[in-house]
Amino acid sequence: MNDGKLLYPMLGSGAFFGLFWLGYALAHQVGLHPITGLVLGFVTGCAGVTLVTQLERLDPEQ
Repeated sequence: MNDGKLLYPMLGSGAFFGLFWLGYALAHQVGLHPITGLVLGFVTGCAGVTLVTQLERLDPEQ
């Protein structure tokens, strides 16, 4: 259908979304300021996207 080209963009979006909220929730639980929580969420979300791009780079079918 789409030759699997939609897998990694969707996985990257999901990883960013999930890890962003995980980072924000952990910062809130620790008691950090909400702006710091947003920054921490953004950093963890970007780390998830970086992991997915590395996985895509290592995929032998691409």
